[in-house]
Parts: sequence; C-alpha cells; structure tokens
Amino acid sequence: LGALPLLMATPFARYDVQVTLLAVAALLCLRFRPRLGGVIAGIGAMVKVWPLLTLLGTPRGKSTRDAFVAAAVSCVALLVVFSLLFRDTLGFLGNQGDRGIQIESLGGSVLMFLRVVDLWPGEITFQYGAFEYTGPYVSAIARASLALTVAGFLLLLLWRVKARRWTTATPLDAAFCAIMVFTVTSRVLSPQYLIWLLGLAAVCLTCRHTTQRPIAWLVVVATALTNLIFPVMYGTDILASTPLGTFLLCARNGILLYATVWSGIRLWKATVPADAAAL
Repeated sequence: LGALPLLMATPFARYDVQVTLLAVAALLCLRFRPRLGGVIAGIGAMVKVWPLLTLLGTPRGKSTRDAFVAAAVSCVALLVVFSLLFRDTLGFLGNQGDRGIQIESLGGSVLMFLRVVDLWPGEITFQYGAFEYTGPYVSAIARASLALTVAGFLLLLLWRVKARRWTTATPLDAAFCAIMVFTVTSRVLSPQYLIWLLGLAAVCLTCRHTTQRPIAWLVVVATALTNLIFPVMYGTDILASTPLGTFLLCARNGILLYATVWSGIRLWKATVPADAAAL
C-alpha cells in the first residue's frame, strides 16, 4: 500500500496488478491448501508465465506433489479452452523470442552508459511496443541476458536440491528470490515488473521468519527510482541518454542486481546446512 503509489499511473495502465494478485493468492494458499495454491498458480501462469515460480519453495513431499499436479491440470485445462476459443494461442512465445534489449533493462543500462561516454554508436528504436536498443553488441548482450536467466534458474534448482531446513517463510522467500532473478536478468525489465516484486515482498513480510526483510526495502528504494525513470524523466533524460538519466537507471538496476544476489545468499544460508552445501 505504501510503495505501489510510487509507480504513479503504471499500475492502472498495465494488468500486472491482477497477475500479481494471483501469485500472492497462490503463495498464501500453499501452506494450508496446496492444491488450491497450485490451481491459482496455474491460472496465473496462463495470464503471465512467472506465477508458476511461486511453487519453487513448497516443502518436499505430498504438498509439493499436490501443488504441482494441480498447477499442471489447471494449466492444461485452460490451454485447451483457449485453443478452442482463440487462434495462435502460443504465438506470444515466438514474439518474445525476437525481442531485443529494452532500454530499462540491466543490459540496457550498460549500453546507455557506453552511449553517454561515446563508446557505443547504437540507436533507440520503438519495436515490440517498447523502446529498445539497436546496433553493435545488442545481440550479444541479449544472449548474455538469456544465459544469466538460465544460470539463475539452475542455481535455484541447485538450491532446491540442497535445501534441508524449511520454515513457514521458506516458500515465500524462495518465490520472491526466483522472481528477483528472472526480473533482473530479463531483457525487458519494464517499470511494471516492480509490481511483481512489491507484491511478493509484501507476502514475505507477513512472516516473522522471513530472510528477505532487507531485500524488500531495497525493492521499495528501487521502486522510488523507477518512478523517476518512468514516467517522470523518461522523455527528457532516459530516451535522450543524458548523464542524469544514465545515473538513475544504472543506480536502479545496480540496486536490483545487488538485492537479487543478497536475496539468494540469505535464502541459501537459512536453508542449506554447511555439510549439504559441500556435497
């Protein structure tokens, strides 16, 4: 409630509040009704894939099986309905694969810095409904972003295998950490992505055992900077790649990157014993 207004009109112009609501509901249901949590996560995945990550931290055993089976059933059922009612239901997968580097992304901040010091001759082009960089090294940075996403996912799977200590906060913390990883390594990182992080951070703060309390407040700081980036200074400083715009974007993305690494470290230390980490 305190942080969402920092994004000004963005929550009203996108449907990310609705999909975040589904992810939050899935997390809140998983503890006592894992099947219902799985169903809601599956519905969220059909809106925007990332709510499936809310299932990453479910405790081993029957609750995990129930949640994953319920999510799979709801996904398949909705996919069948959508396939019958609409054409090109999975067309978005191909469209997303062709996207480049959006200027607000982590890779975009690197290119903006190089541009402001006259070390990169690329341009900004409006495509796929967003402003993206075009020019030398863009494809390489896009591939690097995808590689970071894959590496982050593999580290999350490694955590899942190694984790031994579960608390009531672990499923919440794991979901928040996973979304942080996929958000920061994204080639897009649009302002509305902060809505996802705020929603899951709020869920973490409902549990006294959470390891993510300082990370949640870093996300609030990043949200305040995001408001300056878009919409306040977007047309005057971000698109123009001014020194002030470059500083704000690099600061915001630097905070998010630091918060993501710190989130993973705190989650690992809280759940993986030293003897399991060494195996």
